[in-house]
Amino acid sequence: MRIPLLMPLVFGLILMTGCVRVREVPSHATPSSGEAAVSAETKTSDTVVTPDDVVAPDEIATPDDVVAPEEIATPDNVVAPDEIATPDKATTPDEVAVPDETAAQQIEEIGLPAVVLIDYHIHIRGGMTVEKAVAAQVATGVLSGVLENAGVDWPLSDNEKIREFIDAAEPFPVLIGLQVNDRDWFKVIAPELLGRLDYILADTMIMNDENGKPQKLWQENEYSTDDVDAWLDRYFAHCMTVINEPVTIMANPTWLPPRVAENYDTFWNDERMTQLIDAAVKNKVAFEIQAGSAFPKDKFIELAKSKGAKFTIGRNNMDDKQPNFEPVIEKLNKHGLGIDEMLVIVPKKDGLQVLDE
Repeated sequence: MRIPLLMPLVFGLILMTGCVRVREVPSHATPSSGEAAVSAETKTSDTVVTPDDVVAPDEIATPDDVVAPEEIATPDNVVAPDEIATPDKATTPDEVAVPDETAAQQIEEIGLPAVVLIDYHIHIRGGMTVEKAVAAQVATGVLSGVLENAGVDWPLSDNEKIREFIDAAEPFPVLIGLQVNDRDWFKVIAPELLGRLDYILADTMIMNDENGKPQKLWQENEYSTDDVDAWLDRYFAHCMTVINEPVTIMANPTWLPPRVAENYDTFWNDERMTQLIDAAVKNKVAFEIQAGSAFPKDKFIELAKSKGAKFTIGRNNMDDKQPNFEPVIEKLNKHGLGIDEMLVIVPKKDGLQVLDE
């Protein structure tokens, strides 16, 4: 069975349009200056055995094979299931639940501007595997970025486990990332490993208490918000810490725990939103629009778009079921988030590169 290299083909088509340019992400650095950067060391594959399922480099589309630029942005060219994989080449596993309607078909019906959709938030947990992520992207037209949680007391708790995760995912046509949960991650993870990653994702749902102990804010019985104003001030400082780390994506931005969610509109006022967005634009951090989450709200998205921020989509899965991206696509359409606003990361041999306008 041969699974085609969907992502390099699609990315190759995008690059051939000439409507975007590639900028290199600066080398890994400590975020003391507020500049976000992820190490862009060369990806090496000398020690990686390419599986039979991965298309050899000489089989990847050459310029003669690439369709004309005006054909690239159509949904048919994104999914093109009959061109991507026949039953003899790839079969979607029975256990992978795929919707009756592909994401590309939803885009066509809703009228979303031309855009490549990449789900950067696919956790390898709850039965999800890299192979299933590959099968899902072939079936739906939404490209895949796989990751695991990295940090103390998390699945990737040291450099050796991070190395094993990257080694296992690297042969497949997916983007590879980490969700970092400790705030000193950029000091702990080996630069060589960071250089092999395509992106770093973080959220604000784990915050250190006054003594530096991490608190999972969704577990509300573990901390107190008796002084709501003081807690919210500390939480905002935490949000600004995360946005100034060398991360690529802030997941679930403007999230608040349920017990203080009633303060959303007063807490996320224009001043705080502007501070967070300005830091994201400066540090080149994209904001995630997550399936199943109410955050961020429309006002934040509109302000972020007006300031030139980038956006991503993600599922944040707990299992291997296909998420419903229709509400996400409707939100992209509502705010006119097309190819100029969506973050598109392209895996390259010479390290992380990002498509920019």
